[in-house]
Amino acid sequence: MLKNYLFSVTDKALYDALNTSKITNSELRGLFLSRGVITSINTSRDELAEVFSKYNHDYYDHQKIANAMGVITHKEKVTSTVYKTNVSKDNLEECIDKLKCKINKENDLCLWSEDNGIITVDITYQTVDYTKSEFKQVVKKEATLTIEVTDSGYNIRYPLNTTVEKYEEFLRLELEKVSENDGLSFDYENINLFTVDDHQLRTKFFIDILNKMDGYKLKDVTDVYVYHPKPDKKEDGSEIHISRASLKGAGVLKSGEIQELYDRGFYISKIRWQFIDKLIDSDIYEAVAQFGDPEKFTLFSYLVKGKYKYKGKEQYTKNIVKLLPDEEILITKLIEKTAKLVSDDIITEANKEDEDESSKSEAFSSTSEC
Repeated sequence: MLKNYLFSVTDKALYDALNTSKITNSELRGLFLSRGVITSINTSRDELAEVFSKYNHDYYDHQKIANAMGVITHKEKVTSTVYKTNVSKDNLEECIDKLKCKINKENDLCLWSEDNGIITVDITYQTVDYTKSEFKQVVKKEATLTIEVTDSGYNIRYPLNTTVEKYEEFLRLELEKVSENDGLSFDYENINLFTVDDHQLRTKFFIDILNKMDGYKLKDVTDVYVYHPKPDKKEDGSEIHISRASLKGAGVLKSGEIQELYDRGFYISKIRWQFIDKLIDSDIYEAVAQFGDPEKFTLFSYLVKGKYKYKGKEQYTKNIVKLLPDEEILITKLIEKTAKLVSDDIITEANKEDEDESSKSEAFSSTSEC
């Protein structure tokens, strides 16, 4: 994958990279052999690095060294968007092909397939992070988008990052064009509580997810992140404002510290919890959920971290292990389904409270006039 990135680095950056343990002796000798130079095993690494760093190097040298340096890509949180449309599956596939062409033209890779009614779009792409050292700036990443048919249209599930968001937006806009051309309505929705300002209801969203996952029960909450929007300066003359706080440890939801934060107007914006299924001798599952924009309460995402396997006699593995693909999909869908049901209930509750307040206001106004 060749892109319009600069692949030339400074002599110092090249010297430092070749002196790291991530570059093996055989890899270093291979770089010299590509120049037709044979090196002695008695020559020190420092001397070899100093000599090679004086050579000109091209894209392929850069790729060899960058791949050897390696960049660990962490598993990303997932989000989903529901497309409400009656666009045919054939038209959907045409839009996916357009997305594929767009990605391939950018010298990235896109392939898609279908299995058991689920369309899987696999994307391999490159991003640049100029905050990292030269040989770690260009990072190869992979993303998978899954598309399922729903009663109202299609549900697309994808990693939440700026690059993949643009891919999702492109696909969505293409589908919207097709809908308009065919005279069909098109709308989309994702999980958010943008219209809910009540900090207690926003916290309730996360609490309800923990307790309403069908077939599972809460074991513990280990990490809680809370948020408090900055008030209008006209309402609050104070120059000091703490907007974020985090609590870690067993049983943090039961602590006095978090209750104090609730009382001050903080609400949960991110949570990590452990849960078990309702069968005997269950493994302990761990997941995290959050709103990427804690003030607007949008960009909801979630991730199943893995599980601690049950060994017997109330003992579990010390390290978390990955879930099998089918198991991960099952729990991911359950978190998503639960979050959707809970958000709908909370929005309904918030609207009812607004109506009640409006009715009280009207009643008061009417009495005053009398």
